[in-house]
Amino acid sequence: AWNIITVNNKSYHVDITYMLTSACSTKRNYNCFNVSDKKCAELKHDWDRRLYPSCFENDDSIRELMARELKIPLIETDSDFIRVSKQMIADRKTEILLVLKDTTKSVDYNLNHYLKLFGDALDELGVYARYTLNTSIEYVLNFKVKYK
Repeated sequence: AWNIITVNNKSYHVDITYMLTSACSTKRNYNCFNVSDKKCAELKHDWDRRLYPSCFENDDSIRELMARELKIPLIETDSDFIRVSKQMIADRKTEILLVLKDTTKSVDYNLNHYLKLFGDALDELGVYARYTLNTSIEYVLNFKVKYK
């Protein structure tokens, strides 16, 4: 079921039930959030445009909005990932959440790649810890860290 929401005076199409469909994977997927009229029409949805506000291409992706609203670092490059991880490890954070800005262009979305980078960051700081990576929300890395 599609809805139109307004965030910061900008309107967007949103289908909050999209991730509940049988075709959806077990990961939370936000592809149907912050959608423009153009994309909504491409998805074969029809509505009387005279009755609803126009929804244009968004300046901010759902990833950028999530990072900003939840105050989670937005990662654009491997060097961003390493820098932010080291700072959070140095601060002894036990949960480290990072949002990947664009998994298709700016960041190589390979979980083993990020596990290795995180382990390297721990090693460089001389910190011993056990850690796990949860990716139940697409493009959000959630490290749980137990320091020794």
